[in-house]
Amino acid sequence: MGEAKRRQKNQLGMDSDVKGLVVSNPIEIQGTSLFAKSSNLDVQELRAALLYWDKLVWPSSRMVYFSSGPDEQFLEDAGVLSRPSYSFNGDVAQGMAKTQIMAFQELDSREPGKWSLAQGQNSFLLLDGQLVNGKSAEVELVRAIPVPNKDVPLADILEFKAKRHDELMHLRSEIDGLFAQIGAADDPKAKLEENVRKVDVACADVLRLGKEWHFPMRLTNFKPTYEVRPLVTLIGGIGGFGAAQSVGLPVTGAILAGMGAAATATAPAVKWSFDGFEWRGLRPRLGPYRYVYHFHNEVF
Repeated sequence: MGEAKRRQKNQLGMDSDVKGLVVSNPIEIQGTSLFAKSSNLDVQELRAALLYWDKLVWPSSRMVYFSSGPDEQFLEDAGVLSRPSYSFNGDVAQGMAKTQIMAFQELDSREPGKWSLAQGQNSFLLLDGQLVNGKSAEVELVRAIPVPNKDVPLADILEFKAKRHDELMHLRSEIDGLFAQIGAADDPKAKLEENVRKVDVACADVLRLGKEWHFPMRLTNFKPTYEVRPLVTLIGGIGGFGAAQSVGLPVTGAILAGMGAAATATAPAVKWSFDGFEWRGLRPRLGPYRYVYHFHNEVF
């Protein structure tokens, strides 16, 4: 598809590949306690999210308002970031939690399966309540996903993203579809292995673009969380893959070695387990609904 045609589809709201992420400044909430490490979005997490998502939403609250800084304002002006406002009565900490939850629920209801929630030490960290009930499938891509370093200008990321949109969105699509079609496969284990290989190749393809980045990048441990319910029938039929598991990503590893990555560093891999947090009342989906980043110190 040509670039002009793709943009037209985006403007018409017809592109099924458009995905959004609900983001937050680093806030930690437990019960009635709220701790904000920063009043702005984490600079490293923002650049990672900007590269792989089409739309970002940072909900605001009238209870405790965090103003947009220069980075956020730039993305608001560019039409990438929006800041819907919510208001709740009662406890401030739980009101802030509801702000994130309500934003995700509204967006997910309006465009099912297209929105996810960023969570972790550098964004929204809810230590009790609605987001920690039950089980889910947690997958971790270890040292496999490249992202711009924290000091890269946002305009440079948008320029690179427009140029290499297909490769970046292909990687996101392969991660989203890691568990796709396994339930209908004659050999679920073989299908999952095939999907892991596709993720490996997609990661390597993005890493191969390193010479075109023209700005420093670093690797992440990227952890998407999938709903358990669509996977219940799979866990018992995948023999050896149902429990916590780790599978190497050899193609990605070879590319990293060629880039001069430390030989003693942890090799790229996919890890998964079925005992993570679950979102209560989540609409059924196969793709991830939550993402957590852990950034490595290596800069390329």
